[in-house]
Amino acid sequence: MQAKTSLILLLFLILASCCHRTEKGYKETNVCHVDSIISLYKDSMLSQPVQMKNLLFDNRKGVSDSISYYKLTVFAGLCCYHNYQTDSAFLLNNEALAFCLRQDSTKPRIAELKAYAYNYLGIMLQETNRRDSALVCLLKAYHALSYADDRRKLPDICINIADNYAQSGDFPEATYYYRKALFASDSLNMGEQLNHAIYCGMARIYADIDNYSLAEHYYKLAEKAFDRISPYEQFFFANTRGNYYYITEQYAQALPWFYKANRISLNFKKQIYRAITDSNLGEVYLLLGKPDSALHYLDKANKYFSASNPDESTVFYFNGLYASLALYQNNLKKAEELLSQPYDTATINPTYIYLHNKRMEELYAKKGDFRKAYEYDKKVQSYNDSIRNTKAINYIAEIDSRYRQDTTLLKRDILIAQNQTQALQFRNISILLTSILVIFIMAVILTVIYARRKREQRYVKQMATIIKLRMENVRNRISPHFIFNVLNVVIPALRPYDELVKPLHLLVQAIRNNLLVSEKIAITLSEEIEIVRNFLDLKQSINKEFPTIKWEMAEKVDMQTLIPSMIMQIPIENAIKYAFDSYKEGNNNSLTIKISETNEMLSIYIEDNGTGYNPDRFANSAKGTGTGLKVLFRTIDLLNTKNQQKIEFKIENLGTLSTELHGTKVSVIIPAKYNYNL
Repeated sequence: MQAKTSLILLLFLILASCCHRTEKGYKETNVCHVDSIISLYKDSMLSQPVQMKNLLFDNRKGVSDSISYYKLTVFAGLCCYHNYQTDSAFLLNNEALAFCLRQDSTKPRIAELKAYAYNYLGIMLQETNRRDSALVCLLKAYHALSYADDRRKLPDICINIADNYAQSGDFPEATYYYRKALFASDSLNMGEQLNHAIYCGMARIYADIDNYSLAEHYYKLAEKAFDRISPYEQFFFANTRGNYYYITEQYAQALPWFYKANRISLNFKKQIYRAITDSNLGEVYLLLGKPDSALHYLDKANKYFSASNPDESTVFYFNGLYASLALYQNNLKKAEELLSQPYDTATINPTYIYLHNKRMEELYAKKGDFRKAYEYDKKVQSYNDSIRNTKAINYIAEIDSRYRQDTTLLKRDILIAQNQTQALQFRNISILLTSILVIFIMAVILTVIYARRKREQRYVKQMATIIKLRMENVRNRISPHFIFNVLNVVIPALRPYDELVKPLHLLVQAIRNNLLVSEKIAITLSEEIEIVRNFLDLKQSINKEFPTIKWEMAEKVDMQTLIPSMIMQIPIENAIKYAFDSYKEGNNNSLTIKISETNEMLSIYIEDNGTGYNPDRFANSAKGTGTGLKVLFRTIDLLNTKNQQKIEFKIENLGTLSTELHGTKVSVIIPAKYNYNL
C-alpha cells in the first residue's frame, strides 16, 4: 500500500512538472515570436506605419503574456506617431507605462519594457520640441535598463540622450553620452551600423564647436556604413553632412548631400522631412547666387510649413530667407517689408536673430542709411563675440569631458571607492592635469594667434610696397621730370602760336599735379578737384567736340577732407576714354560729377550717359591697360584693412538696372575720419 502511494505521488509530481514545463515553454515561444516580429519589421515602421500598426495589433490578439502584449503596444504607438496620429501614439505608450508602474520594476523583463516605453516617449517628446520632458523620460529609460537582462538597447538610449543634450547646446554632456554609447556598442559587439549614428552625432558636435578636423574624421567613419543603414538614418546623415558643408561655407559640396536627403525623404509618409531638405536646398541655392532655384525650393518648403500651423520661429526663419532673396534681387521694398515683421525674441532661435541683424545691416547699407547699418553691424559683432566665447567654453569643457572618460580614470574611480584617502590624492592629480591641459591649450592658441598676426602684418607691408611700386609705374611710364623740363624749354619758343600755348600749359600743369601727388596715398578733396579740372580742360582743348561736364557740389562740403589720390581722376579719365563711341554733335553726351557730405560721410558720384561699363570690352585696347582701376581697387582694399568704417567704391552699368537707362555710375563713399596711415 505504501509502495502504491509512493508511486502515485511520483506520477503526480512528474505530471505537474510536465505541465509546468509546457506552460513555461509556451510562454518562451510567445516571447520569442513577439521579439522576432519586432526585429523583422522595425525598419518598415517608418516607411509603412499603417500596415505595421495593423500587423502589430493583429499579433497582439493572440498573445497571452502581458509583457509581450504591451511591448507590441509600445511599437504600435510608435507606428501611430510616424503616421501623424500623435494622440494615439501617446495614449498607447502611456498604457504600457501604466502597466510597468503597477509591476516590480526590478524584474528584468518589466525593466526592459519600461526602458522601451520611456525611450520612445522621450523620442516623441523631443520631436515635438519638449526637450526637458524628453530628457527626463530618456534618463528614466537609461536607469530602467540597468535592471534588464538584455542591454542591447543601451547604445540607442545613450544616443537619444546625447542628441537631446546636443540640441540644448550642452555639448560636454552630449559627448559624454555618445562615448558611453560607443563603449556599450563595442562591449556588446553590435557592429558599425549602430556606430554610424554615434559617429554622426560626434561629428555634428565637433562641427558646432568649430573643431572641423575632428568633425571630418567622424563623418568619414560614419559614411562607411551609409549603404547598410536604414532609410531614416541615411536621410539624417545626408542632411547632417550637407549642414556640415553649409557651416564651413562649402556650398557646392553641400548641394549633392541635400539632394540625396531630398530623394530619400520621398519614401517617408511624414512630409516634414521633404520640407526640411527643400528649405535647405533653397538656402544653399540662394548662397550660390541662383535665385530662381532658391525661390522654387523655398516656396515648396513654405507651402508645407504654412499648412501645418507653424510656430513663430519657423515663420521668422522663412521671412528671413525670402528677405535675403529680395536683397539679392535689389527689391529693397519687399525685403524691408519682410524684415520689419514684429517678433518675440524669447521664442526665436538666436541664430535666426543673428541672421536677421545681418540682413538688416545689408538692407540699410543698400538704402544708404549707414548709421542704421552700423547699428546692426554692432549687434552682429556682439553675437559673433558671444558665439566665439560659448564655443571656446564648450571646446574646453568637451576636452575635459574626454579626459574624465579615459580608461585610466575609470580604473581610478574604482580605487577611489575602496580608499577615501587615495581618492583625495587622485582628485588633486586630476585638477593639476586639467589645469596644465587648459594652460597648454591656451598657450597653443595664443601662439597660433601671434604667428597669424605676424604673417598678416608682413602681408600688409608687402602689399603696401607693391601698391606703391604699381602707382609709381602707372604715373612714371615716361619720366614726368624729363617731360616737364622739356616743355618748359619749348613753350617760350611757341608763343607766336596761340592755339598751341594753352594746351601745352595745361599739359605742364597736369604733369606738375601728378608729380606733387605721386608720393601721396591721400590728398585733399580740393587738390583732387583741381587735378580733375586741369585734366578735363586739357582734353577739351584738344578735342572741341567734347561731352558736357556738369559739376554738382553741395554747399557744406569740407574741401580739406582727405581722399585717396586719383580716386576721382581715374574713373573720369576712363569715362572720357571709353564711355562715348564718338563726340558727334547732337549726341547729348554728358558727364556729371556730384559731391555731397552727410552723416560724416563724403559721397562722390561720377555718372555718364555713354555705352555702359564693360570691363572686357577694351581688355586689349590701345586706349589703355586697365592698370589704373586695378591699382585703385587694391589701394582701397589695403586701406580698408586698417579701418573699421570702410571706403565703398562701386561701378554700376546703368543698362543692367533699367532698359531705359544707359551709361556708367561710379559711387564713392568715404568716412570723414578715415585713417590713411599704412
